[in-house]
Amino acid sequence: DYLEAIKYYKNSSEKGDAYSQWRLSEIYFYGEGVEVNYKKALNYILKSAENNFIFALEKIGKYHQFGWGKKIDLDEAFRSFKKCSFYETEICLNAMRWVYKYGKFNQQKNEEKELFYINKLIDVKSNLGFAELGVYLLKNAKTEVDIRNGLLNLEKANEDGLSELVDSYLFPKETSPLFFKMFPNKEENKKK
Repeated sequence: DYLEAIKYYKNSSEKGDAYSQWRLSEIYFYGEGVEVNYKKALNYILKSAENNFIFALEKIGKYHQFGWGKKIDLDEAFRSFKKCSFYETEICLNAMRWVYKYGKFNQQKNEEKELFYINKLIDVKSNLGFAELGVYLLKNAKTEVDIRNGLLNLEKANEDGLSELVDSYLFPKETSPLFFKMFPNKEENKKK
């Protein structure tokens, strides 16, 4: 019963419970038993973020990024994701990797910082970190060792099979030409 849950979460929220504040933000954001209300959702997510609740810290970055219940503020979105990344969660580390890979939130593309966050993702045993490092190594391969290390990282990231992941990430245009010298049968996929 949503109304009973809202009553419980409001009571806990008033006592400073960050989880309850986050849940109320989600309830109002998605309209779970109530009308969607981004302003109420924002109010509760801000309280939860002030209490350093990880999911709230990540979500508040999105509120700033997309303008949910407020004006878009890319600088504040960046600060939120950066603060969240100190907790070394996959979601927040990946957000920072994405910022530097694509030059988002008024930040310049920065390969060194992108790699820093990829390595942080690997430190927390994130399959995404292994996949991103594998892709990076394959795209920028200068030696056969780079190719092998790239493939090993993709293999760690993908329990179901390497070729599907390699194909989906790299073909047709972003792969190092050295890759095709080592694996000539992949050249056919590149042409598709």
